[in-house]
Amino acid sequence: MNLANKLNYFFIHTFHSLGAWKREHMGGDPKKAEKMYRFKERIKREKVIFKKAAELVMTSSAMITSSKEYYNYTKKNHVVIPAGVNTDFFRPLKRGEKDRKIDVPQNYIFWVGRFDNNKGLDYLLRGFAEVMTKAKDLFLVIGGGSMKPKPREENLRKEIKRIIKKYELSNR
Repeated sequence: MNLANKLNYFFIHTFHSLGAWKREHMGGDPKKAEKMYRFKERIKREKVIFKKAAELVMTSSAMITSSKEYYNYTKKNHVVIPAGVNTDFFRPLKRGEKDRKIDVPQNYIFWVGRFDNNKGLDYLLRGFAEVMTKAKDLFLVIGGGSMKPKPREENLRKEIKRIIKKYELSNR
């Protein structure tokens, strides 16, 4: 932003997360979180970016909603570009390349990501409960999460297990 000012040029910014949303959903001791993550400073700078960026790249429509809620963002200078994937690593097999055997059903939906409230896994599970009534051979495979989950993630895991039990998804 400073360089753009010096060069009398525009800048574009990509938000991968928002400080105000993160601060609200982190849990734990707010004073410790502030000391560690400096949310007040981050949010102050994010507000400036919202005002001065020529264009904003958001990773989801949920981020636009959060931007309106937490920053009173009302401009239309944004585009949604979902987060990408490394297509050099995650790609179709090359000719002659052997398939690796993994223990998954033949037909499945694969969800992978960080276990967090804004990832929508709870919505996917509820939606899958409806889909599986029509697609008898379809399964859902969930990957991700932390090796040492923090309390917020542990709570989300409990909620996920509750939804799985409620909708009888455990065998699918």
